[in-house]
Amino acid sequence: MVGKTNKIKKMLKFYKGFSLVELMVAISMIAIVFTSLISLVNTVLANLSYSHNYLVASYLAQEGIELITQKRNENFKNGDAFDNKIIGNCLEIDYKGASRPCSGESNVFLKYSEDNGFQYGSGSNTVFKRTIKTEKVNDDEIRVQSIVKWTTRGQDSDIVVEDHLYNWFEGKL
Repeated sequence: MVGKTNKIKKMLKFYKGFSLVELMVAISMIAIVFTSLISLVNTVLANLSYSHNYLVASYLAQEGIELITQKRNENFKNGDAFDNKIIGNCLEIDYKGASRPCSGESNVFLKYSEDNGFQYGSGSNTVFKRTIKTEKVNDDEIRVQSIVKWTTRGQDSDIVVEDHLYNWFEGKL
């Protein structure tokens, strides 16, 4: 029995601790887990930035439609033709009253300030460019497209909102 005990003690002494191969496998597994976590965090941050910009762009596009609707309503109020100063190939309009034609696509970034929000007048440049295209469908209908473009992490994106405005005030429909 004593011989067996010595043999077992020798075997246990030989197998004490981790071998170099076991240590390398453990370190490799830890490195893979950390690399995966860093990649996951990077992807989440990129998607968060894109989602934020997409949400802001969708609001800006909708605002573009509302600004044209407001101009149409002002035309009704002033007794002008419902499409007065609305029809044009391309417009840049903000809620503060800035309105100017653009050539096909807007090259001007919207600005943002805490006091004035998004507009063309003052503040710091944003990543957003808004173009509003109007087209006369017939005497009583205008097609309006509000297009907002932006770049997030080198990826160009855009959103298009479309609406049709009618000459409902004169009751010709």
